Amino acid sequence: MAKASGENFLDLCEAYELAWAGLDHWSHKPGEIKQLDEYRDLIAALEVEVLNIIRSGGK
Repeated sequence: MAKASGENFLDLCEAYELAWAGLDHWSHKPGEIKQLDEYRDLIAALEVEVLNIIRSGGK
């Protein structure tokens, strides 16, 4: 698994930030439930990946 300070971790953090921006964007569009659900799923998956890296001590 990638180190917490490694490029993979930083990529995950950037993807997480972008996913939240996407969720915010689609939350202002009426009737876009599918996109909201997709972004929520993406955010949840990214959170799991980041937490796994942190829990493993970056190993």
